[in-house]
Parts: sequence; C-alpha cells; structure tokens
Amino acid sequence: MVGLVTLIAAGCGGRSEADYERVAKGPQASADRVAAAESGRARVAALRALVPWHGWPEHSLDQSCGVAGHRHMSQVFGPDDGHVSCSTVLVWYAGFDGDLAEEIRRFDGLATGAGWSGSESDVHMSIDYYARYRGRPEGPRTYDASNLPGLGYLDPRDDEQRGSTCSGSSNDWTLRQRWLEAGQPLPAHEPDGADALVRDSPTLLHDEQPLDHAAVKTALLAQHRYVAVTALSLHCAYYFD
Repeated sequence: MVGLVTLIAAGCGGRSEADYERVAKGPQASADRVAAAESGRARVAALRALVPWHGWPEHSLDQSCGVAGHRHMSQVFGPDDGHVSCSTVLVWYAGFDGDLAEEIRRFDGLATGAGWSGSESDVHMSIDYYARYRGRPEGPRTYDASNLPGLGYLDPRDDEQRGSTCSGSSNDWTLRQRWLEAGQPLPAHEPDGADALVRDSPTLLHDEQPLDHAAVKTALLAQHRYVAVTALSLHCAYYFD
C-alpha cells in the first residue's frame, strides 16, 4: 500500500512546479528517502544472505520524485488532484549455471520462507513458458530466459517488523526477479536501474548511485549461463489537501 501524507497547499489556484518541488525536496520527503534507502539496503543484505553461493556485485540505488495525477492544462474546470510520487529502487545481479527451473523454485521458496508473499502461479508460468517456447524465433533473437514473466512479491509484514517509511504509514516493499540468458545479444530496450520497474518521470528530483548495469550484465553472461536481475522498490505518495 502506498503511503499517504496530507499536505496543505497555500492558495486556491492551480499549483506550479515549484509547489510540487517544495514537497519533493521538503524535510518530510527528504527524511523518508533516507529511511527508504536504509531500509532497502537492509533488505538487500537479508536477501543476499539467503543465497550466499551467488556472487553479488554492488547494487544500484535510484531515487526519484515526479508529479503524478496532475490534470492536463486543457481541463479548465475541476480540482487539481496532482500529487508528488517518490520512488526508491534498488537493483542487483547474480550469475548462475545449472537448471533455470530449479533456481526459480529455489528463489521462490527462500523469498516466501523469509516472509515475502507471492503468487505460486507466477513460478509455474515462468517454468512452463521456458519449457514450451525456448528457441522460438522472436524477431532477431530467439525466445530465452529474458522473455519469461518475472516473479513478484510484496512484504506485507507490519511496520515494526519491516521498518517501513513514508512518515510511518503502511507501505509494502515490492520484490521482483527476472532473468537473462547467455548466447545472444541483450534484448533491445533492456531496462537498467530504476527502469527495471515502471515509475513516474523524475521531473522534480533524481538521485542515483552509479552502476554500469550493461557492463555488469555483460560480464556475468560471459561467465555464466544465466543472470538473475533482482529489484526492490518502494513508492511514497504525498497529497495536497
């Protein structure tokens, strides 16, 4: 659930970009981003500890804030219900060999055993698709692990257990994993960093911990048959009253 913080905007007219920027860079959202980064790094460490046999390069940390739900300029009437949406996304990679289906089942079991809630059908779907479609022509490439539907989980545990942010409101961290396979070029439009998840345009603020994602993926695929791309994300919404 996305956290909500009610903010009072001065005046009754339409809001300017400066109004949204004041919220995004204000003390509350800034403190929330610090807390989200700390909480995210702790989760990364916990997840890495579940699979110590993998080699893990440094993770990336990407934080951004944008305007969401803002009415179009052509809409003369009606309230301006735009709000500030801030995202924290951490991405990291692991190379591995062996049986992909076995690795998918193992990660799912470890994640759910650690308290992450997911959909068992996602696991079955990914495994079934790989067995059924691998090697099928897909434009200039063939169907491989990169074409599979990824896994998705939520952390539904209470605030005290998971140290949620967004001003103490209830927030669910999202955990996703997808895969790449050696033997052909990386897919076109291969997402990097925060682009691994859909997010609002960082029109107000964008801060990232640099990581050469393409180089990391290329290096791991030169050494391993598969690469697991794992992403953690948290989204906070700040509404005007």
